Amino acid sequence: MHFRSANREARTTVLIPLYGADPFIDQITDNLRKIPQSALVIISDQCQLDGALETLKAIHQNDRRIVFRSVDGPAGWRSHINSVIKNVQTEFFNILAQDDEIDPGYYEALEKALDANPKVGVAFGKVDAIGLNGNPERQRVASPRIPLGVRAPWREALDLDRDWNLGIPYRGLIRTKLLSLVPVTPGDNYADQIWIFSLALISHLIEVPQAIYVKRYHSRNTHTQWRQLTGAERKVALMREVQLRLGNNHPALRELSLPWWHPRVWYKYVCKKSLKKYLRKVIPNFLLLLPPLFFWLS
Repeated sequence: MHFRSANREARTTVLIPLYGADPFIDQITDNLRKIPQSALVIISDQCQLDGALETLKAIHQNDRRIVFRSVDGPAGWRSHINSVIKNVQTEFFNILAQDDEIDPGYYEALEKALDANPKVGVAFGKVDAIGLNGNPERQRVASPRIPLGVRAPWREALDLDRDWNLGIPYRGLIRTKLLSLVPVTPGDNYADQIWIFSLALISHLIEVPQAIYVKRYHSRNTHTQWRQLTGAERKVALMREVQLRLGNNHPALRELSLPWWHPRVWYKYVCKKSLKKYLRKVIPNFLLLLPPLFFWLS
């Protein structure tokens, strides 16, 4: 199904996927006030865990921007989002979590940035975290260490994955023509990061300081059920996206294949002030060497 609203000139589709959303009705309603009147909003429930969709329908039945969607489908955030992505027709696309918050002007600033930078595929804002490590105050999440839009997109994508959280631009505005389905990872763990990595391989990212997104951390966050996607599992996921986007003989594959002890890996992590992350990568590999080393010495 293709999504239609009263505004056929909409440039941006905002997807609000619901999952047990009753506690977040007020937050969703507040966000709707900040979404431009020119947008198309899809409020979608694929699990029907509660009556949140019907409640929102009753509150916003006269809001002609909104398409309410209720379907029976596989449980899981990735399949839910993919079922919508397949039918997006506007120029831009965004996912707005039911429990997060946007500051006024968020979408206007991101649209303006994409209009001004036609080679950029994803525009994202600053992220303020609430509840991170139990802190109830807003904490600004760090920006990328590297300058964006300077080198080939795939080189920047590799560095961003090594040294930053690609879950940040997942909350940004994406050019629909670049969209692919959110990829499969074991247990859907951190598939959001792999998805943005895939987009970043073929287009630049841009940070828009005027756009502020507030991420709320609590016990019901989806990611609290995930385990880390690291080591060989992450490398397989990244390499699969390189092959899909850039082909089987691309230099990015060789870069991803470098072992943890390679001088180039050492340079990227240590000389670029990422020693802590390098040690997190190296220590597990070193520990794997201890049993055979001990056996050999004995």
